[in-house]
Amino acid sequence: MFSKRSIVICLLMAILCDFLMADDDGLEDQKRQVYMLKGQLYEQQNRAKLAEIAKQKNGLFLGGVLGTMSIDRANYIGHPIALGAKIGYQKYLSSYIAGLRFYAEYLGASDFQEILYQLGSVNLDLIADIPLDSDQRYSIGFFAGVGMGWTHYDDKLTKSALGNFGPVVNMGMAITLNLKSRIEVEMKIPPIKLNDSQKFKFSTTNLYFVSYNFLF
Repeated sequence: MFSKRSIVICLLMAILCDFLMADDDGLEDQKRQVYMLKGQLYEQQNRAKLAEIAKQKNGLFLGGVLGTMSIDRANYIGHPIALGAKIGYQKYLSSYIAGLRFYAEYLGASDFQEILYQLGSVNLDLIADIPLDSDQRYSIGFFAGVGMGWTHYDDKLTKSALGNFGPVVNMGMAITLNLKSRIEVEMKIPPIKLNDSQKFKFSTTNLYFVSYNFLF
């Protein structure tokens, strides 16, 4: 038989155990709450950081273009050097990965002897970047878009001229350096690639070029 003293001691020990277990449960709840708060704070800070990066990637840009194309006309196949410039504005989404850009571009190609090819266009491209560093200041990217362009071809040898207005298609790859500098390799499909008539035969390939854009 248990004495009254033993019963009291057992009751006190049971109460103490319940108290300690309740205290442990409360401590675990506090730890979970602190962990959840830290996670929410990190997500908010990360969203703010990405939004700031996207903001830094928005703005006016200016670029220079260097490339070439093939021109085929009667008894002549040439690969004139193409030089040009572009100016426009780009806007990234809050995710900083994808965005849009609108720009005007001029390209002139010549063999400096007989032929002169010109292309002026306004363009809208979808751009997407894959970051290469934790600060998202360096990335590789891709772009594709469409536009409307005017092309004009002058031939001193045949004393012929050709002009046309129509759609253009752009696509290429890019690398971004420190957010501000963007180097692109691009293919552009011009409005006119073939003209075949009794007076004048003319055809071109797509334009292939490298460009450098600086973001202000």
